[in-house]
Amino acid sequence: MIVEACRKADIDPEKSGWIAPRTHQVSPFKPTPELVHGVTVSNPFLASVLRKNKYFSGKI
Repeated sequence: MIVEACRKADIDPEKSGWIAPRTHQVSPFKPTPELVHGVTVSNPFLASVLRKNKYFSGKI
């Protein structure tokens, strides 16, 4: 079905990634903002300190 649709659209299904196996790779680490009572804390370390000291009722 996918191969037929790619042929109709003049696309190589393997080179375009439709039927090729996924390449498995590890994504680079990028810190994400944590939420503290709806307020974004941009430093993950600060958010973990606030969480550990029970300054808010967030889940660990």
